Amino acid sequence: MHDLSYFRADFNRTAQRLATRGAVAGLETFRELDQKRRAVVTEREARKSRVNIDSTEIGKLKSQGADTTERQERHAFSKGVCP
Repeated sequence: MHDLSYFRADFNRTAQRLATRGAVAGLETFRELDQKRRAVVTEREARKSRVNIDSTEIGKLKSQGADTTERQERHAFSKGVCP
């Protein structure tokens, strides 16, 4: 098993070392796919954080007796649960 963080940190050196072992196809594809994956993971974590913040705020508002129906609907939509 290889450490992906090592590949990311020193991609050119890794590519050179792999080239000494023969033709290695797909390194640029690997780099592109890894960048896309990392962007998706970052976006997912940001959404998750927003959902958690909304959940906390809705709980506070409910405990104060406020009507949170509209906010809960937006919250459900942002979580991917459409009523």
